[in-house]
Amino acid sequence: MGFLSSFRGERLLADIKAAGDPSSPQARKAIEKLVGLGPSAIPMVCEAMATADKRETMAYVEVLSALANDKNLPALLQGLADGNARTVSG
Repeated sequence: MGFLSSFRGERLLADIKAAGDPSSPQARKAIEKLVGLGPSAIPMVCEAMATADKRETMAYVEVLSALANDKNLPALLQGLADGNARTVSG
């Protein structure tokens, strides 16, 4: 993943966290843009799930669900192989 994509993804994750409510307009916009990053967002989202609260986790699950397809399956499985129980359960 490129530096700019990584930076943008981290900023979008911070926007979701700052919004507090995943249904707020700010969070919805960040979720849509995170999905727009494509498969490069999967590792960042999986990592963020480890420290997310319940509402943030639902937003991250939404992102991962939107990115789930045959092409992205290896990246999703790698996220499931993470030792963190919160990431795996999400």
